[in-house]
Amino acid sequence: MRSIYLPFQFNNGKVATTSDFDEIIKQKIIDVLAVTKTERPMRPRYGLGTYTFLYEPVDPLIWEDFKQDALVELREAVSGVRINDIVIAEGDGSRGEEEGSTIYVTVYYSINPSQKSSVTLTVSDILNEETYG
Repeated sequence: MRSIYLPFQFNNGKVATTSDFDEIIKQKIIDVLAVTKTERPMRPRYGLGTYTFLYEPVDPLIWEDFKQDALVELREAVSGVRINDIVIAEGDGSRGEEEGSTIYVTVYYSINPSQKSSVTLTVSDILNEETYG
């Protein structure tokens, strides 16, 4: 399987691609977490819009509801893997960010029973991705 590398970039004048299955899965997970519902005209229910929580007062019940929605959405949208768990943490100032201004969403998944991986979406003023294998 070959996929366009995300974030979109060029490599030697051509669109960068990847055939690494783990990398493709990480990109799909990040896509589902970052896309806001109704952002895609032909798929209005796709996505979770994680960054919309950045400036909203959020309590543990809202996070638990988001986690359950995320589990369902990821299991439907990302095939070929088992989504094991999602951990959501708000910035507490310990990583150098302003308290409460950063959200960390870590998705734990396994491609096969012996290969477990995770990907973390860090949402702050600028979306970026950190991956841990």
